[in-house]
Amino acid sequence: SFQKKTMRIQHKLVLSNDELLNSMSRDKFISNFKKEGFLSRKIFFYKKGFKKEINIENQQSSLFSEKEIIDIRLQEKSILKEDLDFFLSLLGEDDPGRIIVISSLNKKIKTYAWFKKISKYLEISEIKPVYSNQFKDWIKGEAKNMDLLLSEEGINLIASRNEENLLSAYQELKFLKCLDQKNTDYTFIKDSSEY
Repeated sequence: SFQKKTMRIQHKLVLSNDELLNSMSRDKFISNFKKEGFLSRKIFFYKKGFKKEINIENQQSSLFSEKEIIDIRLQEKSILKEDLDFFLSLLGEDDPGRIIVISSLNKKIKTYAWFKKISKYLEISEIKPVYSNQFKDWIKGEAKNMDLLLSEEGINLIASRNEENLLSAYQELKFLKCLDQKNTDYTFIKDSSEY
C-alpha cells in the first residue's frame, strides 16, 4: 500500500501589481474552492514572525473538521527564514482539507530565492497589467460580466472619466449595476459625472 502520491498542486499564488486585479483573481479562486466545499476562510497579512500569529491547528485528527482556505496576503518582499520553513511545511503537508491561497502585489518577489522554494508547491497565476490601450476592452469585459449593456459611448465615457484607474472604473460599473437592474437605457450616465 506504500506508493508515492503524485501531488496535485491546488495551492495558488496570485501576483499582480494592481490591487483590484489581484483581489478579483483571488476572489475567483476562493469562490471556486467554496463550490468544492472549502467553506471556512482565514485571512492573514504576512508580517515578520508570522509563524506565531498564524497558529494553525492540525485538524487531520478530526473527520468532521471543516475544509478551510488559508488566505495569506504578502505585503513585504522578504520572508524571515523561520517563516519560510513554516510556509514550506504548510504547503508541503498533504492535507486535502486545506487550501492555501497566497497573494502579493509585488512582482519582484519572483526573483527571490525564497519564492523559488515555495513556488514548487503553488500554481502561480500572474495577472498582466491592463495597459491604456486595453482599458476600454477591460471596461467592456467587466460590464459584460455584470450583465450591464453599455453602449460604445457609455464605455468611452467611463474610460475617459476614470483615466486608467481600474478601481474607480470598476466602482462606477458596480454603481450603474445597482442603479439599474432592468432599464437598459443608459442616458443617465451622461449627467451623472459628478455622482
